[in-house]
Amino acid sequence: MRIVFAGTPEFAADHLKALLQEPTIEIVGVVTQPDKPGKRGKNPIASPVKTLALEYDRPVFQPKRLRQTDLESLTFDLLVVVAYGQILNSDLLAMPRIAPINVHASLLPRWRGAAPIQHAILAGDQETGISIMRMDAGLDTGPIIATTRCNIDPDETSDSLFTKLSKIGTVALLQSIESIRETGLMVEPQSDEGICYASKITKSAAKIDWSEDREIIAQKIRAFLPSPIAFSFLGDKRFRFFESDVLPTISDNKKDTLPGTIIDKTKSGLVVECGNGPLCITALQLPTGKGTILRGAAIRNVQSSIIDPGQCFE
Repeated sequence: MRIVFAGTPEFAADHLKALLQEPTIEIVGVVTQPDKPGKRGKNPIASPVKTLALEYDRPVFQPKRLRQTDLESLTFDLLVVVAYGQILNSDLLAMPRIAPINVHASLLPRWRGAAPIQHAILAGDQETGISIMRMDAGLDTGPIIATTRCNIDPDETSDSLFTKLSKIGTVALLQSIESIRETGLMVEPQSDEGICYASKITKSAAKIDWSEDREIIAQKIRAFLPSPIAFSFLGDKRFRFFESDVLPTISDNKKDTLPGTIIDKTKSGLVVECGNGPLCITALQLPTGKGTILRGAAIRNVQSSIIDPGQCFE
């Protein structure tokens, strides 16, 4: 089976590696996004997919916008797309001999779009999974080849869910390709019910609104790990939050306490008032120092000039 693979981040690289290690599959080309500019003028940074492809001595294509002419020298059975980062036009989708297929990290039609993993956690979903889909011209609208389900744990972060879905996704992809090889391409149309969209996550979306319910804020902290990381300001100083625990409502807490107010520094962390009660920030990064993530008692020991009860996050 001759395959052109298109993908960019680590999640995609995991799937490419599984294909490269399968003896019945030949990767004839790898498409990925152009190298990103390095920080402070440093050398451009290659994507995880490019780095892996070069290790296996596979030809790499990095157009700013992928077009049919970029791949016209190749003959291939499948175009496999995993988190590539571009919408492909119909000419490209028509190129493979059998089909273009996509690995999508949700149970379609729920969470079509760019950030299904983060949005599943933001929404408080208890289940998600992998959908292997035959691509069409729409945004994740193609018919389904296979699905694999998994639970979302109560303390799940986007980071841990990426890892979980990557493991089941590689297995589902290999099984789907083997099924196509043995019996041909068999698909089922997506349901017309339960459609929702997972828009791209922006840095500004990670700013905490303390007037929201503490459960929602806790979900945001988990959803935005490892990126873009939830944050809030004390004055002009930005604090980043990595872990939290929802606490019981404090019975003697004043009802007029402003959301965002620091109630206490304890051995567990920083207790902050939210829209419906307190949330304990159990891991955070200060705007000073070397970027160390502080946990538990280390937060209690932070100088009062930096964080102290009575101060209020904006």
